[in-house]
Amino acid sequence: MLSGRLSLRAARPADGEKLQALQGLALRHLATSHYTASQIENGLAAIGTLDRTLIGDSTYYVAELDGRLVGCGGWSFRARIAGNDETMPELGQPLEPHCDAARIRAVFVHPAWARRGITRRLVLTAEAAARQAGFRRFALVSTLNAEPFYRSLGYRPVEQLHLDLPEARLPVIRMTKECEPPALADRAA
Repeated sequence: MLSGRLSLRAARPADGEKLQALQGLALRHLATSHYTASQIENGLAAIGTLDRTLIGDSTYYVAELDGRLVGCGGWSFRARIAGNDETMPELGQPLEPHCDAARIRAVFVHPAWARRGITRRLVLTAEAAARQAGFRRFALVSTLNAEPFYRSLGYRPVEQLHLDLPEARLPVIRMTKECEPPALADRAA
């Protein structure tokens, strides 16, 4: 349970360094049950975590507890499903809401605040914003340690992938979710 006031806001360019530090910390602590230290470090070096395009698109959120950064995550209307703006500089084609799935992207929580509902709130906020933009399906690439969490939110695995990094292979899972029709989603809120 959270003691304090949790707030979500749109990420700003000035948040970049703090977000990147939080994302690295989260991976280094929360993913160790499924990945080696070498896989994690290779992933951070080769792919990274922070996609400033999401911040520029106003689709990335910061979770703060009494003003302290405790989580981040968002969504995208672009085709890129993972990676960042430095390792994958192309923006990705805009997606078509009526036929494509919005991308849930780069969701991380500070290890000291894991399993307290922060990640759930970030994902649900991203989904709500994507629905508002007309999307009815969502897709993401999950780390192995996060798969049970995403399953609890209704995501289903589509395929296991292996990201080939310079010095390691990183297994991940592509997952999708169909959202409820707007009338049902509105009644559930």
